[in-house]
Amino acid sequence: MIPATLPIGTTLYHGRRWPEPPSSPEWLALNSEFSYIFSNKTAYIHTYATTRDLRLVYFDGSSASKLASGSMDVVDLLIWNKFDEGRVWDEYPRIIAICEWGKKWGVDGYVR
Repeated sequence: MIPATLPIGTTLYHGRRWPEPPSSPEWLALNSEFSYIFSNKTAYIHTYATTRDLRLVYFDGSSASKLASGSMDVVDLLIWNKFDEGRVWDEYPRIIAICEWGKKWGVDGYVR
């Protein structure tokens, strides 16, 4: 887990099945091809650009794995102060909690 910066002017993409932009915390990708995979081939790709440098926290690549084997333990320890294997498949409580945790540190987002 290390601090990172996403520079101003970086283009980000979000693929989804609906034409409306997300109204809650969601993932963004650095390339449209990756976003397309998650749009279920309906091709609603939303494009965003940073208007300022963003302060991020980078978690190693395996922290994105949805496994009960401990890949998300660091995140769970930060936000819940415990390992929570029951939430492995439910991303939204974790997203909401990590965003709340990051507010006190001025974190704009996460890379995993």
